[in-house]
Order: sequence, then structure tokens, then C-alpha cells
Amino acid sequence: MMRFSALIAIASCTFTVVGCSLVRSPAVGEWSGKMTAAPQSGMIGAFATGMTAAMGGDPSASLTLKSDGTGYMKVMTAPEQAITWKADGERILLYGMEKPSKAEASPAPEEPIIGKFSEDKKSLVFDLGPVQFNLAKKAE
Repeated sequence: MMRFSALIAIASCTFTVVGCSLVRSPAVGEWSGKMTAAPQSGMIGAFATGMTAAMGGDPSASLTLKSDGTGYMKVMTAPEQAITWKADGERILLYGMEKPSKAEASPAPEEPIIGKFSEDKKSLVFDLGPVQFNLAKKAE
């Protein structure tokens, strides 16, 4: 009887661990949106977004996040770039957007670009100082 109880306990723990890892993050999917001046940036943000429009630039961004922690981001007219990501509570951390220069002697830990979910998890805001990207999740 003791072996049967132990077997049930192990099976239960295994199911719990495997089952929890299969829960899909609300971040997984395709996102798109535009660059805008950050509310707190005042004239600097307005200038940055105005210059982008004046130069004929499209202030759009798209983001694809896959369940394996990889994805792609395209900002304005720059080429699409491979990224990695992870969820941290109500935040999404993007890595791989900046390549360190060869002149750097010691590689510093990469700083992520941080996005914050809306309450309904249907939009993400990446605040980059004077500008921010507001992305909405595309319907699946």
C-alpha cells in the first residue's frame, strides 16, 4: 500500500510540473503598433516622433514572440531582428536588440528592453525614454 501511495504522489507531482510548463504565456503571438512621444518626455519626445514623420519614416513596430522564448522585432525601417524574451510577472523582457561593439573589452550583461502589459493583456508598452512603442496583440 505504501508503494501505491508513493507512486500516486510522484505521478501527481510530475503532472503538476509538466502541466504548469505547458501553460501558454499571454505574450506569445504577434504584436504591432506605433512609436509615440512618451507622456513625460515633453518636447524631446515630440521632436523625435516629428523628425521620424518628417523624414518619411514609418513609426511602426512589429513583434513576434514564440513560446520557446525566441522571436523577432522590426522597428520602423530597420531590418527585422532576432530576439529572445522572457516573462517576468506583468513585464516582458526583450534581449538581443543591441549588439555590443568589438571595442568593448569585457562583455557586460545585456540590459533588456522592458515592456509592460495592460490589465487585459491585449497591449504592451515599451517605454524607451523620450519615445514609447504601444503594441496591440493581433487576433489569432
